[in-house]
Amino acid sequence: MRMVITAQGFDLSDALRESVRREIARFVQSARRPINFISVQLVDAHDQAVRGLEKLCRVRVQYDNDKAVEDSDAESNFHDAVPEAFTKLLRT
Repeated sequence: MRMVITAQGFDLSDALRESVRREIARFVQSARRPINFISVQLVDAHDQAVRGLEKLCRVRVQYDNDKAVEDSDAESNFHDAVPEAFTKLLRT
């Protein structure tokens, strides 16, 4: 499985990168389906913030059967946005 974690509008800290990796591992274990690729995009959208929700986490998962799913979440901080985005994906 390949994974890519990108940050836009800020420098990605080691602690946040590790937090994202833990969420990826949790998702992979919970999904119980073969996964080819996971992309996590973290965006500090302070210029485009709605109701103070300026930290966006967008996750895209490509399964072995070529099915792709994507979801996102915006919160006031990444430590809330990241797990919520993965939780939304588990519901699909």
